[in-house]
Amino acid sequence: MNTRLRSILSWCDQRHIAQKYGFFRGCDPALEAHVTRIYHVMRRPEAVTDVDDEWVTRMETIIRKLN
Repeated sequence: MNTRLRSILSWCDQRHIAQKYGFFRGCDPALEAHVTRIYHVMRRPEAVTDVDDEWVTRMETIIRKLN
């Protein structure tokens, strides 16, 4: 899970996306249900666990669609 999140963060950094949650929430409003957890994990990527699979998968799907 950690590797998956780091690849998402790296993708955002390469595209100079500073407001990561805002960007992904604009693409998928369903992410709002996970807002507290996303903010926590974005500040501390090592805190990601299997519980976060749903929103990590949603972000990966957005990235695949945009690439």
